[in-house]
Amino acid sequence: MPGITDKDEDATYLFANINPAFDEDWYSVFVKDDPLGRIDPWVQLSSVPAGQQYQLCVEYVCQENGNPPAKQCRTSYGGTVKLNFNVDGCHANCGMFCQNDSGTLIIQVKPLTAGSCESYRLDYGA
Repeated sequence: MPGITDKDEDATYLFANINPAFDEDWYSVFVKDDPLGRIDPWVQLSSVPAGQQYQLCVEYVCQENGNPPAKQCRTSYGGTVKLNFNVDGCHANCGMFCQNDSGTLIIQVKPLTAGSCESYRLDYGA
């Protein structure tokens, strides 16, 4: 998917569905840490079709050789779920003057029920 920066106005969204049954959706988004910006990546799953249960799992992979945050997963039973990440550890091993917390969001939307032709909404930003 198109990359974003840590500017709030770069946040975006998409609509997709789980079809065929039990298919999983995977996304990859590069997040650029602009100088003097505060990077705080997040991913939100909403509008899960009625009667469906979807699990949102997100991993953040640091661009530098740092310490990424732990992978997170939450299940939506039709409501909104949001995952927030502290990526300060990403610049831990890139040198004394390095503050680069850029990285890639690896996003998985996994159906715990069969799925639906109706769309869910996935928002992401930093």
